[in-house]
Order: sequence, then structure tokens, then C-alpha cells
Amino acid sequence: MNKCGETVPSVNPINSMRIDILLFIGLFALGLLVLPPLPVRARIDGEVDTELWLGPGGSLLGENSVTNFRVDYLEGNLTDYPSQLTTALYWPNTTNTLFDTGLALSGDIEAPLISATSGLDDFKLKLDGFFAEDFGPDYPVGTAGGSSRVYLSEEEMDYWVTKGIINYGGFSYRGVFLSEEIHESSPAILKGVSKQVILGTKDKISVEGRTELEGVFQNPDLELEDISAETLEEILKSISEETLTEQLGVDSNYGAGLELALSGMKISGVSVELKTRLGLVPNPPEMVGDNPGSGYDVFDTDGRYVGYTGSEVEINGIELGPIRLDTANSFTAEDGYEKTEVDFWFEESSGIIEFEGTMTYSARKKTLSLEPSLNLEWACFDVYSEMRPNELTEEESQITGINLKGYGVNGIQLGNVRASFIQALGNNRLQRLRGRDDWRLRASDYDLTTEAEFSYEERSFAFGQTDYEGALSLEGGGGNLELALDAYWGSDPGLFGFSELTSEASYRLSNSFELVTGLVLAADEGVQDVILNTIYKW
Repeated sequence: MNKCGETVPSVNPINSMRIDILLFIGLFALGLLVLPPLPVRARIDGEVDTELWLGPGGSLLGENSVTNFRVDYLEGNLTDYPSQLTTALYWPNTTNTLFDTGLALSGDIEAPLISATSGLDDFKLKLDGFFAEDFGPDYPVGTAGGSSRVYLSEEEMDYWVTKGIINYGGFSYRGVFLSEEIHESSPAILKGVSKQVILGTKDKISVEGRTELEGVFQNPDLELEDISAETLEEILKSISEETLTEQLGVDSNYGAGLELALSGMKISGVSVELKTRLGLVPNPPEMVGDNPGSGYDVFDTDGRYVGYTGSEVEINGIELGPIRLDTANSFTAEDGYEKTEVDFWFEESSGIIEFEGTMTYSARKKTLSLEPSLNLEWACFDVYSEMRPNELTEEESQITGINLKGYGVNGIQLGNVRASFIQALGNNRLQRLRGRDDWRLRASDYDLTTEAEFSYEERSFAFGQTDYEGALSLEGGGGNLELALDAYWGSDPGLFGFSELTSEASYRLSNSFELVTGLVLAADEGVQDVILNTIYKW
């Protein structure tokens, strides 16, 4: 029933397939056919990527079935780059370097093939742009350009971020402007929301999230910070804009901010950079892609950020013999001088033992931490290990032993088959990049030592823990056909000791069309998913 008490007919999953998206793609393709001739040194690339998930449930297609349509326009020197260039043009990856002169425009729309509604209210649209041009009266003396992204979902703009860059006279001048919707802020914003409102979202989030949320409220020793980032994100998305604006005491669900930066070109490997932020602060998980978003927050727990929020002075690339130093001085609107961090790295002559350390100085305290690590890699054989303790501090300054977390073999050739293997030891479990599906991964894509890493400028990656103790992958094929078979095992083994089996097969029918299929088998439940992925490029 709807809000008026009228009965709403149920939606047949087959009839609810995204006819609107298919119609949009068809009209766009027709538009490409009637376009006037392209300028010299210009080209249009496109891709239609559709994933059909077939499961044992009652519907023909699973809820993960999705279509993605992307088109890129490249002009100038940028046409020398591959079609995937536009995926790298977004501003976090263009620091003080411009790719080349020219113009790049990209549009990417993603929508589920199964929808309970008839309109475009669950799509995701991403628009990217990049421009760079040399300037000078007689010959180029500098380059000006920048990039921009607009991200829309559910018929609303989530954020719009624009970055401008000027390289001139050995310096790089940069500015970032951001307008962002309140739901795109960090889950830390929930500190400004009442417990009653937070608990009221329990019926709107996943079963796992509900269990975690109720456990925190029932245990007086636990706080909101003890809830996982994934559950906090679910809670934030479940609270309406009206409730959030009322709880935070703001009159608009959009905020804005600005970052200005000046950096000197590297001299003997050393670079200096100054940053000032107005109305925003960095969001590390968004910066590295662990969470979708702009990379910044424009709301805090008391409402939106207003005015000056902080500055940083960084000096990177200092080398003193075998030691490399990077320094960062931070200032905030609340505290003035906040802290100085000195990150250093060195390794002993054999290259087996490496040390990474951080010295932190602040008005309140001074800390020193040292993280020793072992590089135990021989040809295709890896031993995953860590020192105990994994961090040396003033209180705990003695290495007590070595913790072997697992071992693996990467890419060994057995005739026409390439094999990879990884095995965890003890209570350790395999880790994978968040957001990735097992059927797309091989054993060599998993890790045992990588923790979530955050970087503001150089892209890092975030790993999440799985339930697997080990994995074995076999890859082979010939010509246009590639095959892969993967086996996983854990604490509850099933058939032949395996807990899950996956496979992937891809066949390139032409330079433009590729067909990929996937299969997921659970040892105790049988077939879980059959995936059909078609990729058409031009």
C-alpha cells in the first residue's frame, strides 16, 4: 500500500527491467551517428558493460544485475592516450602534474537492470572533464588546466568538485572547490545526531548492521566509534535530509569548501607544498576510494564547516644516506599549531629488514613509533610475516619475535597452466580489496599483511578481511579464450575441503566485443550465482 492507503500492484522483476536505460543508450547511439565530423586530433570512445547475475532465487535476474554506459571525448594531444584515460583524470590523481594539453570529457551512467520503480530514480551518473593548455607569447612558459567531476544519484547531485592547476615559474598553484550533499559527509557527523534517531534506523539497514547497532546500545562499554565504517555509512544514508538538517541545526543540505595549494618543483628530489583549507577537511577513506565520495567533508558534528579549517606545510623527499624523510606540519582553526609528523624509512644492506617510522611532535606530547618488517620474497615464493610487536614505541621498544602470517606461490607455470596459491597460518585470514568480487580475483590478488592505507595525494588502497584461510587459482587458455578456476577453504570446509569454488571465462569475439562468464559455487549450498558479462567498446 502507498501512503494514501491505496494498494500498489507488485512489480514483476522481468517487466521491471530497465527499459528506460536501454532507450537512453539507443537514443545516444543514434545521436553519435548524426554528429558532424570531429575536429582533427579528436576521437570518441565508448563502452557498454552489462552484468547479468542469475541466482537460485525466484526472479530471473539477481539484484546485482547492472548496466554501465560510458562515453569519452578526447581532443588534442590526449588522443594519444588509451580510452581509459578519463578514469584517471579526476582531480585527486592530478596533483601538480597535468597529463598533456587537450580536452577530455567523460560521461558514465550506471543503473540496475531490475528496479521497483519506473523512473530514473536509482541511477548513478558521473560526469568528468579535463582541460590543459600551454600559455606564453612566443613559446610555452607554463601550463594551465584542471579537472572537474559531477556525481548524481537518485535524481540529486551528491557532489560537484572542480580543481584548477597552473604550472609556471617552477611552481604549481592549485585550487579545489567543492559543493557536497549532507549524506556524502563522513559518518563522524552522526556524533551530532541523537541516539534515538540513530537507533530508529535499525529496520532500514542490513541484518548485520542491525545486530552491530543494537549491540552497541545494549553494552554501556561500547560507543558509536565501535561500530564499523560500513554500518555507520548505512545508518547515515538511512536518515532523511530533513532529520539531518534539523539535528545539525543547518538550513541547507548542501555545504561548500575550498582548498588552495602552492608547491615548488622538485630540487634534488625535495619538494615543498603549502595547503590552506576553507570550509572543508580531508576524508581519507574517500581520498583512496575505500568509500565513494569527493575526498572531503563539508559538514562536522555541529553543522557545516565555516571559514578557515586548517593548513599543512609538507617537505617531502629528503634523503640522508639510506634514510628518506617526509615532514608535515599541521595547523587547525581550533588549536592553531597542531602537530609535526616526520615519517622516515630505511633498510639494512641485505634488503631483508625494512623500517618505517613516525616521529610526532605536538604541544601535548611527543611520540616515536617504528614499524620493522621483513622482506621474505624469493622468486615466485612469498612468506608473509611481521615483527612482534609490529610497532615499536617508547613504552614497548624490544622486538620479541616474528609472526609468520602465511605463505604463497605466485604465477608458477605448469605447462599451459599458470598456478597461484596462498595459505594463511594460525588465526589469520586472507584480505582483498574492498568492493571486489571473488570470481574476478585470483589467489595472487589476495594478501595477508596489507592493512587499510590512506593517502591524500598518492592513491593507496584499502583491504578488508575475508573468511578464507587459503586459495588456489589455475589460469590458462589460448587465442582469444582465457579461463580461470579458483578454490577457497576456511574454518568450515565442505566438499573436498573447499568452502567455495569460482570460475571465470572470457572470450574476445572481436576488438570491440568481449563475453565474460562467471560461476560461484558454495560447498554446502551449491550454485550461488551465474554471471554473464558483456562488454562492447568502440
